[in-house]
Amino acid sequence: MKVKRFVEQDVTDFNVGDIIEFTMSNGEYAQAMAVKKLNVGMLFCFVNCLTDRYPMNDSDTNDGGYLSSKLRTIINSKVISDFPDEIKRYLVKLSNGDYLRIPTEKEIFGKNKYGGVEADDIEQWEPMKNCNNRVSFGGVEGYCECYWCQNKKTGRSDCFCSVTSDGRTYNNLASYTHGVRPVFVLNLKSNSTTEQEGIVYE
Repeated sequence: MKVKRFVEQDVTDFNVGDIIEFTMSNGEYAQAMAVKKLNVGMLFCFVNCLTDRYPMNDSDTNDGGYLSSKLRTIINSKVISDFPDEIKRYLVKLSNGDYLRIPTEKEIFGKNKYGGVEADDIEQWEPMKNCNNRVSFGGVEGYCECYWCQNKKTGRSDCFCSVTSDGRTYNNLASYTHGVRPVFVLNLKSNSTTEQEGIVYE
């Protein structure tokens, strides 16, 4: 009888598809999948949403995009503070100085149905070509959950793009409470000083 078996091992580098697991300081169990190799390290995205859900903004506005959103502030203050030191020590800064962000619509789906055009060099992450990886669980009940993307919905001043509980692209009012899949860069050979280029979008 043939079986597929996952093997844990120590590594000095990552491959796309690798999954790391760790426990946040608040006791929350987390898994993150390697989704894209960068010059400065490996880009990871949480496999499932954080337990807590958040709005993009308190009111229904997308003015200033993700960069001006309340959610960006939350994940780079509250959420990052819960990361264990074993992860923090290898984090690479994004081009804007943040350590965490959320995915873009194009990174999840390979094209933009609701959001504005993204840069040509932004592509769908290879694991996201499998719909199972676009679906995210979250919350204490562990059900499939809608989660936010960075992009503003074009032609609207009150909505951001999102991913539905069955892995389809959609959009919602900025004050809606949705799941969050943090994205970050790890480099096991450096210490949190290298900056990453071309990742954050409005």
